[in-house]
Amino acid sequence: MIRHVDKAFNVIYGYKCNYSCVGCCNGSDYVTSSQHDPDLNKILESIERLPSVVEIASDGMITLLGGEPMMYWHDRIVPIAKALRRAFPQTKINIFSNGHLVNRFVDDIIELLDQENCDMTISRHLAGDMSSTLGKKWKDNIMSFVTHPRVIKIHDNHYHIEKNIRANIHFYQADEWFTWYQLSYDGKIKPWATNDPEGSIKYGCASGSSCSALFENRLYKCGSLAMLKGLLSAKQQLDDQDWKKYLDYPYVNVLDVDQDKFDFFKSTYNKPTTYCDMCNNKPTNVIKWTTRTQSMIIQKR
Repeated sequence: MIRHVDKAFNVIYGYKCNYSCVGCCNGSDYVTSSQHDPDLNKILESIERLPSVVEIASDGMITLLGGEPMMYWHDRIVPIAKALRRAFPQTKINIFSNGHLVNRFVDDIIELLDQENCDMTISRHLAGDMSSTLGKKWKDNIMSFVTHPRVIKIHDNHYHIEKNIRANIHFYQADEWFTWYQLSYDGKIKPWATNDPEGSIKYGCASGSSCSALFENRLYKCGSLAMLKGLLSAKQQLDDQDWKKYLDYPYVNVLDVDQDKFDFFKSTYNKPTTYCDMCNNKPTNVIKWTTRTQSMIIQKR
């Protein structure tokens, strides 16, 4: 078996988030219970085995994806990041956060980024509404982090840890929010089922066409397919026949690799498949987040 070469790889640690954003691409607007989170032991066991299955390109990156990492910092983020660094000594490892709770773990974050040569990307979810109560609080919390004496400013969107240029902090702003499900009149979520995989990748692929994802020991084409089962469980829609096709995606078990499924995974990487058409395929349905407000981000806790 020849290893698959991946450029953007996600390791999913959980669903829980302090925000509940309209159209969340990871299902964290609906999933609030940890009962739907992946099993940590399976994640760690799979990471140990992962280098025999997946090679990360020299310009590639592994991202810890949720959820909000500050909801899982000590019990999941730290052990997963350390396991990834052991398995992939030279690969860029990135932790993606909305930034609102970083003030709770300032020293711990700096220590992990420094020790394991990790990056953190902080999304400016509220870039269009910084004068709101939530926006002002976000800014205060961020300032308590980036003004730490061990955090060195390069410019407004780039910092790094003192004496370690491999430990970076980047700020990111999305102007559009792609959606992979729609709401029906009865409050249920439904796939777009566009029968247009190419259009769905262009206008609905929240994970990006080249972002594979690991959920426990299961390797998926994208994060949306990986997180689908937990979302449907939380919505009590696992038996919804409209989702059956997507739930039946032939994931790769990295602990017991089936060659046919692995070959399918490799051959469809970065390419549209029938499973991609669960996502939106029309530019008119893309959520514009340039003017996002705190009403689109309901803080849970």
